[in-house]
Amino acid sequence: MNKKVVMFISVLVFLVGLTTLNLWSMGSSDNGETTGQLTAEKQALEEEVTSLIEELERTQPEAIAAEREAIIEVAEGFVQLAYNRTFEDYEEERAIARSIMNDELFERFFPADTLEANEHIETDVTLHHLYLEDKEPTADRLYAIADFHHIIDDTEIDRQEERDLYVAITIDKQEDESWIVTDLHTITSEVTEND
Repeated sequence: MNKKVVMFISVLVFLVGLTTLNLWSMGSSDNGETTGQLTAEKQALEEEVTSLIEELERTQPEAIAAEREAIIEVAEGFVQLAYNRTFEDYEEERAIARSIMNDELFERFFPADTLEANEHIETDVTLHHLYLEDKEPTADRLYAIADFHHIIDDTEIDRQEERDLYVAITIDKQEDESWIVTDLHTITSEVTEND
């Protein structure tokens, strides 16, 4: 009977050892895949948390008001720079324009490095209204409509041209969190000439 007990215990120890070895090898082979999968899930969750924190910060009333003011400042500045030309300040205006409009609009309104002064031409812009689309906290593009009066006065020939304009402006958020004007379309332009 001792032989049977020893044989039984030997087989039992062998089976327990084999089962342990099997479980250990299965665990170690899945461990790499599981770790990689868990790391990827963790990274995705961390990115989502960061995104949600940024969205929460953007929805704070102070942040919304500050961002809206910055957008309005860009839109109003664009209208003044694009339609009102002061020859003595051209280079300074050109530098400001570079920061608030895309390359296409910049080349359209400021094509030359310098501008020869024409003391006979005077321009003026009176912005009546700026209608800004309501902004969602995560929106990176806004649309605005500017209603303004534009005067071009040529004192040499005593001719003044006045326009009432409505223009549609597209304003996009850049990677550095600043806003620039990226598109402009004239909706209406009514011209009246004074002799």
